[in-house]
Amino acid sequence: MIGRNSIFLLVFLLFSALVNAQETTIRGFAHFNAGVNLTDPPTSFINLEEQDLFITSEISDRISFLGESVLKEKGSIGLERVVIKYNLKGNHNLLFGRFHTPINYWNMTYHHGRVFFPTVYRPKMFYRGILPIHILGFRLQGANLGKQKFGYDFVFSEVLALNLNIKPADGMQLATSIYLKRAKYDATSPHFSNDTINTVDHGLVSASFSYFSSNVEFLAEASFAHNIADNDLKSSTLAYYAYTGYRFGHVVPYMRFDQIRYDVNELYYSTNNDVLTYVLGTRYEFNYLSSLKFEYGLEYTEADGYSNKLYLQFAVGF
Repeated sequence: MIGRNSIFLLVFLLFSALVNAQETTIRGFAHFNAGVNLTDPPTSFINLEEQDLFITSEISDRISFLGESVLKEKGSIGLERVVIKYNLKGNHNLLFGRFHTPINYWNMTYHHGRVFFPTVYRPKMFYRGILPIHILGFRLQGANLGKQKFGYDFVFSEVLALNLNIKPADGMQLATSIYLKRAKYDATSPHFSNDTINTVDHGLVSASFSYFSSNVEFLAEASFAHNIADNDLKSSTLAYYAYTGYRFGHVVPYMRFDQIRYDVNELYYSTNNDVLTYVLGTRYEFNYLSSLKFEYGLEYTEADGYSNKLYLQFAVGF
């Protein structure tokens, strides 16, 4: 959670950026979802979910601004990203604010504009809290360095995170990252169901391989969490997914496989209920800023068994 002082600071940065900007671009994104749960008894739903406001500004030759906020269906507003970037030299930058934690490809590439998602929803590791999606702090960043187009992201805040990646061929990226955090017990937190634990040293190691060409789409990522409590108890959890699609003009049939395998004595995450998901779908891209997706999902959890769902999503940018 972001503290009140941090929110005031981010709002001040947003106001200052827009006032002093040489050039400001404002974009919007929205999506409409409909679905049917085929599990007995069948149920259906229709919703608008989120509208995304995306702002970028060139304040000077070296300073730029990025802001992203989301209006949700029930009227709440989420402050997703507020980032001031200072160009140190060449492709090296220093960033400050609230940004997506740079620990895997999906989180660094896709924002809340669903028109850019290859599938209707994110992989399961995002909804189960495996990945820390946002972070407030400083970030040292480099990109496209040398022949292998080496890149790095180093985050220093209340946590430490490091991402290293290379792009050995057009459309291809290999990356690895590490995320370290000492978490303290909080009775209101979804973590720490065991109140005899005061702190947990949480470490997350991730790796990804992506390849996107004019026709082929492939993305695979895995994250391994290892947790050590102050009473010397330990637990490990593994989450991974693989996505692939093939483009025929405007049409992209695709599939995705997700799995999360929790330690039976999980210390950090709020559940140890394993989940397995298969997704089959087709995406039709009218153009770069509008798409229609039709998707079938089969999910199995130890607690609830199997569920079958159909989804229809229309997403647009404007």
